Amino acid sequence: MTVISELETNIDYHSSNNVDLDDRVSFREVAGSYLKKSTDVLFKIKSFEKSGKLYKALGVKPFQKLHKYTYGALVNFLADRDVYSIKGNSTEVLSLQAWGTKVYEVPHQIFNVLMINSMYNNYVDGEIGMLKFNLIGNILINVYPIMLQRYKRNRLEKVLEHRANRGSSE
Repeated sequence: MTVISELETNIDYHSSNNVDLDDRVSFREVAGSYLKKSTDVLFKIKSFEKSGKLYKALGVKPFQKLHKYTYGALVNFLADRDVYSIKGNSTEVLSLQAWGTKVYEVPHQIFNVLMINSMYNNYVDGEIGMLKFNLIGNILINVYPIMLQRYKRNRLEKVLEHRANRGSSE
């Protein structure tokens, strides 16, 4: 029995008997709803991101090229295949690529929070040299990859929206 099913059983057992079983919402549904809402907020394209000018001004395009020939090449070498490429331009492939940007962004978001915590500890301990090192490392390892994924997702969403509008007008 999984943890979730145990919780559902406990919730069902301890619930009042005057509630119809069909009217109750399971723990899994509630947790899934909150998770979906929180990820929707996290991945929603913000108003300042729509034009893409901010990311271009911050150097996302050069970072993308650098990433392709450094870390991207290392990952492809270790995986013995082209991990980052999803070939094709059908709507399904573009939707998969947009979803992939979310998958690639999440670990960087998590490690970004951990690095900020580490930098705070460096500041409190007076380790300014280590704080600077962590700051530069965090920008290169987490912030720029997050910006790159958000920039790519914005562009993909624009194409998908354009195709949906074009398809509905025909």
